[in-house]
Amino acid sequence: PDVLDTWFSSALWPLAVFGWPEKTADFAYYYPTSTLVTGYEILYLWVARMQMMGLAFEGKVPFADAVIHGIVRDKSGKKMSKSLGNVVDPLAMMDKYGTDALRFSLLAQAHPGKDIAFDEQSVLGARNFVNKLWNSTRFVLMNLPEKVPDGGYKLDKLTRGGLELADRWILSRYQATLAKMKAHLEAYEPAAAAESLYTFLWDEFCAWYIELSKGRLLGPEGSRKEAARTILVQVLVGTLKALHPLMPFVTEEIYAALKSYAGESSEFVLQGGYHTLDSDWSNSESEREMALVMAAVTSIRSLRAQLRVPLDMKIAAVVEGPFAEKALTTHRAYMSLLAGLESLEPFSVRLPQSATAVAEGVMFHIPLAGIIDFAKERERIARELAKAESDITKIEAKVKNPDFLARAPAAQIAEAKAQHEAACVRRDQLKNTLEVLS
Repeated sequence: PDVLDTWFSSALWPLAVFGWPEKTADFAYYYPTSTLVTGYEILYLWVARMQMMGLAFEGKVPFADAVIHGIVRDKSGKKMSKSLGNVVDPLAMMDKYGTDALRFSLLAQAHPGKDIAFDEQSVLGARNFVNKLWNSTRFVLMNLPEKVPDGGYKLDKLTRGGLELADRWILSRYQATLAKMKAHLEAYEPAAAAESLYTFLWDEFCAWYIELSKGRLLGPEGSRKEAARTILVQVLVGTLKALHPLMPFVTEEIYAALKSYAGESSEFVLQGGYHTLDSDWSNSESEREMALVMAAVTSIRSLRAQLRVPLDMKIAAVVEGPFAEKALTTHRAYMSLLAGLESLEPFSVRLPQSATAVAEGVMFHIPLAGIIDFAKERERIARELAKAESDITKIEAKVKNPDFLARAPAAQIAEAKAQHEAACVRRDQLKNTLEVLS
């Protein structure tokens, strides 16, 4: 008589935790609540019964929405079980990689209607993202003065006409990311929300804007330097606020270090509310322009990597195509800094022993004489090409084997097909490089 049945006690959960059947202040404030988050295997046993008990005893359903997520399984897709020995201890993962990393890795895989095949590598990737966020914050703080300016660094203090392309671009991408992130969370799509912030912070803010800001931050005091500081601080703090529900601990720590520079008075992130922009910073033209610069730089960097030309070795380039004029004038500084160019000249005649990087219909010809040993490079590429061909043959034998396709787990088949596709891409790249060197 003194024990409630498990399923019955769970049915009373939304009521009992707030002091029910007494009419407590907590009960009046919290019941009914808004959202229940649960797995799909207990919909009838728990979720439906909570609804039934709430209606029976209070005449109100206990929550408006039930967000149903998948189950965390082992990396081969099997349900975790002590008898199988495939259980992962979350405390051990948190000790090894950090709580935020574990949280983010799971949220990034929480696609609606899909179970999560847990692999420790995903937590490693999330930990690297936490480290990236931490290190980028250290860089920003190192480039801020000890004394915080009155009111902090605010976007409304910027002169729009004085902003350069990278400034206009990152603010436009930042505004779009905040809107996208908020929409994903409101739609209960944590994986999409995590992906949007990860892509913005790593691939745009850190990889491009921080790199382009370094020259100004090392330069003399003035409006260009103040603009870079303001944008770095505001974009970082606003993104931290958006990231906070997914990664609460490191964002709180970083916010404490940056909030005075951002002109924030709230003690904690949650008290400051979701970041909203006072004015419209969207700029599709700047986004298109910057996309061309990024594509060109990426193409040149890719060519350098193929030919093993280190990025710190300055090289010459000539350019031709519809983007050439802007590359030579408006974006020359960006191109030279990010692609490691010593000089950039207009195309007149194709130089002997030169390689070509192509991006968006624009061609950059890179003279290679005196930079690489052509004979040795041809031998190296030929060896790598032979190995790539051998790898493709082996993988093809597997993916075309009827026994393998019939018996192997779906994840293993998908992995083999992905390996085959990657090997084919690698082979084609090596062939193209060999043609250049010939």
